[in-house]
Amino acid sequence: MDNPPCRRRRPAVACTECRRRKIRCDRVSPCGPCSKSALRCVYNHLLPKSGPEAQPQPVESPSPGAASGLLRPNTSMFNKYFMEDPTNPMMLDLPEDLMRLDSPGHITPASSENSWDQVDWWELLSSENDVLCPVPDDLRNMWKRCRELEYSLSQVQLPLEWLNWSPGWMSVSSLVPPKTTCDVLVESYVNTFESVFRILHIPSFLREYREYWNSPDSATDIFLWKLLLVMAIGTCFTCGTPDHVSSMQLQASSWIFYGQEWLSKKIEERSEWSVDLLQTGCLLLISRQACGTGHRRALISEDCLVRLAMQLGLHQEPRMHTPAMLGTEAEIRRRLWVTLVELSLQASLDAGLPAPLSPDDFDTELPGNYTDSDLSGLEPSSPSKPRDVFTHSTIQILLAETQQIRYRILKCLHSPGTSLTYHETLQLASEFTRSCNSQLKRLQSFSRSSGTVTPTEFQIKLVDTCTRRFLLALLSPYADQARSNYSFYYTRKARMEASALLLSYPLSHDSYPPLSDDQYSQLQVFGDGILQSVLRQATSAACRDLIDDMIEDAFTLTDREARTKLCKAVQTSIAMYRRRVQNARSSTREYVAFLCAAQQIDAIHNQHDSGNAVVLAMKKGLETCSASLEAAHQHRSVENAMTSTLPTLDCDPDIDLWADFMAASNVSANCVPQV
Repeated sequence: MDNPPCRRRRPAVACTECRRRKIRCDRVSPCGPCSKSALRCVYNHLLPKSGPEAQPQPVESPSPGAASGLLRPNTSMFNKYFMEDPTNPMMLDLPEDLMRLDSPGHITPASSENSWDQVDWWELLSSENDVLCPVPDDLRNMWKRCRELEYSLSQVQLPLEWLNWSPGWMSVSSLVPPKTTCDVLVESYVNTFESVFRILHIPSFLREYREYWNSPDSATDIFLWKLLLVMAIGTCFTCGTPDHVSSMQLQASSWIFYGQEWLSKKIEERSEWSVDLLQTGCLLLISRQACGTGHRRALISEDCLVRLAMQLGLHQEPRMHTPAMLGTEAEIRRRLWVTLVELSLQASLDAGLPAPLSPDDFDTELPGNYTDSDLSGLEPSSPSKPRDVFTHSTIQILLAETQQIRYRILKCLHSPGTSLTYHETLQLASEFTRSCNSQLKRLQSFSRSSGTVTPTEFQIKLVDTCTRRFLLALLSPYADQARSNYSFYYTRKARMEASALLLSYPLSHDSYPPLSDDQYSQLQVFGDGILQSVLRQATSAACRDLIDDMIEDAFTLTDREARTKLCKAVQTSIAMYRRRVQNARSSTREYVAFLCAAQQIDAIHNQHDSGNAVVLAMKKGLETCSASLEAAHQHRSVENAMTSTLPTLDCDPDIDLWADFMAASNVSANCVPQV
């Protein structure tokens, strides 16, 4: 029997966005779906046919930047504001075609031998494939090697015990480290994330914590999983030698992995649903983002927990629907509901999707302005403290007050059939900016007060980041058009201001201090999720706006100081990415791209050609990344050769690994503070 004839695969004719979204493409440039969704339309395989409305553009006189060989970012719409972390192995193969700089979205072979003297940092940062502009082969090979190493390091080698584990296979208490270690990690969590995203009632949790150490066998599994996930989050803020930090991160990964499996099992058992289970789920979501472990299950997502909370009635106001409920329980449910809504909003913004629920879907009131100690024996009719008094709930209340307007922003950006005119966008941006600035001023006023409880720099920065990042998303579609339409100039200036605030830390000062091992910087280096999305988006927006603004140079005197501050913020961001690369985090693309952008900004400022200087910056960045990644890869290989399993899984009480770590990192092992 003859073999059937071999069928050739048809070439792709749709644009990359329509292929990714699996929708019909009309194959014009730009296509209809991309224009409607404000996405950047690129054809990576065939040239698109011209649309019926396409008109030849008049040849403009070259700008000073173009005359000197400076590269300007693409003039198309903002490409997929929420860019994914490119760790897919499909992205490791560099295409043979080379990106032509003067024709965005048009791929042609290099036209000349010297065409590699310009590097399109924006294409390097935002392209779906690892498309490099024409560059020397040695840099090209170095780039590919860095991406391969980065992908290899991002794949956690799961020990056999992890893969074969199931709930009940081993005692949960065997995973708990010594008490001195637990004290430090719990304290780190309580003073950071718990003070912003209220999940636990701290006095109750600490009471169970003390009871556990008095009688370990009497602790429940759900408390132990809460404790392990709390400590997993706390590991983000512990310093030490690279080996100690690596062992700490691996231990946290095991807690998250096991907790994820246990929680999945409990969610499947409807009889196990409870507020305690929701609290464990929230801790799991935050630990996955804070630790950057990459262990994600579709079952346990923000939307899943929101629906589970609605099954338990958290979306209904206790005072109206269950008036007999104790005041303490009602307040805990209000706090937990606000946290779930907040996590859902943040996840929707990162995914580029509408929010899964609207303000009309729930009537739960905002939490009261109580301290945690006030909740003990709280009566339903007990009044809360005045709003000008800072308590343990103030940060969460401020976050909740902006949730409705942030829902409106998500709906306008991502809901089908919903769009905003430029005037409506300005109105919404103005309203939201006033809310963000008012919120920031209130927190800064609390920090200057002489009260017994005041907000920390970490709290102020995290709450401002969680809110102001929505402004960046709202302004970006019009801000990117300002380079071709001067009527949108205001949105660019507003985005520059938002980017500067998102990149600055601490927010209580006007200066940008050098990097240190403070809690927020540690989270930026070792964390993932929200903070990494914000750092990437704000830095790329700042670089693009700085280049456009300096090339146009419309307001030389009034813009000088603002540009200087934003340039310092960009340099601080680049230094942060350098630290991430040195700690084997997946940031090669961002570090190299922003180095090239900074070199281009410097060339525009000094009015000299940027060609070779940008390529040298790229080479320097790739050499830094290559050295760090090679060292991390060799270290990983040695570790894998020495042991194939985690030595801490048995958790012998006499093992001194954790004590050695705490001693080496000079971390105080003080007891957890009483709240």
